[in-house]
Amino acid sequence: MKIHSFFWKFQYRLLWAVLAALLLCPALWAQNIIVTPPDRLSSGGEDNEIVIAKDKIAFIDRNSKDTCAIFYFKKNNPYYKPQLPKFSTSSLPFEGRGYERYDLSQLTQKEVINLYGLQNTPAPIPSDFKFGSVRIMNSAISRSDIVIVKYGAAFAGWCSPGSVHNCGGELLLARKNTLLAINAKGEIIWRWYDYYNSLSLELTENGKYLGIAYGTIAEDYEGDYFWPVGIQIVETANATTIFKQDLGQVTPLTPYGNIFVLELGGGKDITVLTKFDTEKRIIYTLSIKDSEWITRFTKGNYKSLGRGFIWDGKTYLWDKDFKQTPFNQPLKLQQP
Repeated sequence: MKIHSFFWKFQYRLLWAVLAALLLCPALWAQNIIVTPPDRLSSGGEDNEIVIAKDKIAFIDRNSKDTCAIFYFKKNNPYYKPQLPKFSTSSLPFEGRGYERYDLSQLTQKEVINLYGLQNTPAPIPSDFKFGSVRIMNSAISRSDIVIVKYGAAFAGWCSPGSVHNCGGELLLARKNTLLAINAKGEIIWRWYDYYNSLSLELTENGKYLGIAYGTIAEDYEGDYFWPVGIQIVETANATTIFKQDLGQVTPLTPYGNIFVLELGGGKDITVLTKFDTEKRIIYTLSIKDSEWITRFTKGNYKSLGRGFIWDGKTYLWDKDFKQTPFNQPLKLQQP
């Protein structure tokens, strides 16, 4: 997806803000990952179908049709607090996605901070911020023999009149996310608690790699601090990160088979076609002028090749025409 002009306008502010946030907030990327030891998982394979429903995930034997295990979203949600009054419930058009909103207005700021462990947010919550509600979200994606569950908690409220902070709507720097990976037997193989920052998730076709596009704008504090935005790729077997880089752009990944692709802005009037080959651990990039993109790459005259593709009569080969960068090296968006 082409980066919006808004982000180009603020690209230098973004870089400086990210540096400032990292210096001021050493806990920004503190992540608590708990991996289940192999000796606590059952041995042997099971041919189960993973079925995602509105409120649960069922693991059903393909032959006998018996339900071997059930995972309930609310029961396993670390942000669900049954003592809170409920505001509203919503189910999104896809199974396994929805949210519930709970009332926080009768609690003091200190009580909310203690209830949700917000002492570890990347920046202090303004002293005059009044919590109004929390939106508890869940979603799930499944490929092959694995399912990834995402839980989120987003806090809304307001500041006192005349506050120097922009506290309308959601307090983005207090947002929390938790990720769970579940195998085809219904066993949780790892838990990733309190991943701060907004994020979207995608899985490769074989289920071996999780693509995370993270980042958003946070205007809750004086100085207009931004969240870092970028890409993270994780091996789902053990929650090991094989690639992560702040790219300064909000760009969701798109899975094609067992690779991820995206479009990046490489500079003024430049689009960078980018392919993340998860098996080879190589990033392929090709910078294209927007004028060529408009005349050649938007016509839809595309033919896939095993070693590249043909677009509008011109052949592009991964190993010849694209720059190659190993996952363990920083990705530089080169000019054409």
